[in-house]
Formats: sequence, structure tokens, C-alpha cells
Amino acid sequence: MRNNQELLSLLVDMAKATRCCQQDNSYGEDITFTQFYIINLIAEQGTLRLTDLHALLSVEKSTSTRLIDPIVQRGYVKKEKSACDCRAIDLTLTEKGHETNTQHWKCLNNFFNQLL
Repeated sequence: MRNNQELLSLLVDMAKATRCCQQDNSYGEDITFTQFYIINLIAEQGTLRLTDLHALLSVEKSTSTRLIDPIVQRGYVKKEKSACDCRAIDLTLTEKGHETNTQHWKCLNNFFNQLL
């Protein structure tokens, strides 16, 4: 019985955290959770094509652009024409983007450890 109570408590905490994370309030510094997620996707790939981002986020092209432009303007991400295909746009992280990804992961790891 006690294990089920602990499991229920954990599920409730995770549901709260998930709702919190999905809100587009500032997640830290001046980025939203969705923008952090994009930064993290780029960090994992090294270079990410904008068209691949559309698919990963399951959103329209215009939505990806709307999400990317603010983090490009704030210096977290660079948007450049692909060297392989001049019609494609490659996304890479700047130094600031790498630092932000690392800092946010430290916070998330602490949060996850507290959940466990």
C-alpha cells in the first residue's frame, strides 16, 4: 500500500511539473521551456536543419520560425545557409547557447533527482 501511495504522489508531482514545463512562461534567463527544448535538440545534433526541426516539433514551418527567431536574436542560436544545400538553413548553437543548455540541464538534473 505504501509503495502505491508513493507512486501516486510521484505521478502527481510529475503531472504538476509537466504542466509547469509546458507553459510558455520564462523558464530561466529569458527563454521558454519550448525554446530550451529547441536549444537542447540543436546541442544533441550539433547542427540541425530547420526543416528537421519542423518535424521534431511537429509544427508548421512558420511556427518553427516564430520559435527560433527570438533565440537567434538573443544570441543563443545561429541561423546560416547550409554549405551543402544553399536552399536549406542550418541551426547551430553559439557559445551562449551551449552555456545556457548546460546551466538548464544542471537545474533539470537537480529537479529530477528531487523527484526521485
